[in-house]
Amino acid sequence: MITILFGILNLVLFIAFVVGMIKPRLLLQRFDRTPSRIKVFALYLVFSIASGFLKTALTSDQEIVDNAVYQANNNLDTKAYEDARNSLYGVEKDNKYYHIVQDMLVKIDSTEKADSIAAYEMKIAHEKAAYEMQKASIKARLIDETDSFFEGIDFSDYRGDLELIAIELALIKNLSGLIQQARKFESDTLQQLANTLKKKVSHTQVKELPALRKDYAQTLKKELLARNIEVSFGGKGTTTINFTAEHFIDDQTITTFHSELNEILTNLRFKRVTYRRQKKDSDYYYLTLEVPSDKEVVEEL
Repeated sequence: MITILFGILNLVLFIAFVVGMIKPRLLLQRFDRTPSRIKVFALYLVFSIASGFLKTALTSDQEIVDNAVYQANNNLDTKAYEDARNSLYGVEKDNKYYHIVQDMLVKIDSTEKADSIAAYEMKIAHEKAAYEMQKASIKARLIDETDSFFEGIDFSDYRGDLELIAIELALIKNLSGLIQQARKFESDTLQQLANTLKKKVSHTQVKELPALRKDYAQTLKKELLARNIEVSFGGKGTTTINFTAEHFIDDQTITTFHSELNEILTNLRFKRVTYRRQKKDSDYYYLTLEVPSDKEVVEEL
């Protein structure tokens, strides 16, 4: 009741303040011959402070606690736990109803803890569901890719063009990445599927990479004619590629040219690259590339 009465009183004071700020004379003419807005503001401030002290003096311990608990419950409904606690901290400990405040603080703590546990459990459930979905997706992809090998893949379309060769390499690399993804799951089924696919990929690499290297060298030879660079290849399984050009006169020139091709040469698993100014030169520059064998499936994304 006290809260309601002082709420009405404060509303009346505010209305009077607004009227007085607009027309000071209308509010103060009976009490002051020289009314002004400053005086209106000063009076409003005095009455507001007096109202606050009077409310505190007249408000019972019960009402203080009731108001604090009411505000705390409102904050609790919106999960504003810290605000709920702050709503109760204004109640003095010597209030005879302070035990109600203590009970409310316990309620806030237990509710916050329960919500935190529920949120954590929901997070775990979502992560588990995402894990199972990803595992099912990986399993389906492993089965599809393995089946495609059993049915037979025709790589003959990926020939005679540098971009097509790069596409076939990307396809093989993606399969290696798929196998690596399967390794993350503790599933015997997935590991068996990954091992089966790995054998198929290894067999394909042994067959395809030498053919790809040879086709790459032949295709690149045509591409580099305009730059007066001759290309040849050799070695068991076409593991060596040779470049001959008059402008290969120093290490810097060779290094600059090699940087253009290093990635594709490495992906094709060439083991040796040589550079000469002329074919019959006994003095030449060569690079040894650290690459895995054709049968090795590199399990990395």
